[in-house]
Amino acid sequence: MATTSIGSSGVTFPDSSTQASSSGVAKAWARFSVSGTTVSINKQYNISSVTRNAAGYYTISFTNSLPDANYGCTVTTGIQAGASTTSYPQLFGTNASPYYLAPTTSSFTLAIINASDTAFIDSTYTSIVIND
Repeated sequence: MATTSIGSSGVTFPDSSTQASSSGVAKAWARFSVSGTTVSINKQYNISSVTRNAAGYYTISFTNSLPDANYGCTVTTGIQAGASTTSYPQLFGTNASPYYLAPTTSSFTLAIINASDTAFIDSTYTSIVIND
């Protein structure tokens, strides 16, 4: 019977490939929350840190670098219950300097923007999944 195990390279599949080496599987993921200026990583895989650079603007760093910088990222955000704002994430920062930074193999930037006035805002929680 084939088994899977979880180690420092993530899941090891029955064919002996790992989450870190297999194509088409998540290379990193996290859920983090922000309270005031404090960021807390609630759960993660291959995310070493989330740095709040300014309101709604973050640098996400990987524990183990990715093979190249051509990865995709899916982001969901949530605003505190009862808040009157809607947010949307802007991957790899915004189109305006100094917030836009091209993704690297070791990190990327993320901006969360208020949909009504395009101001940067902190989301109560944010979830990210990075695929190659």
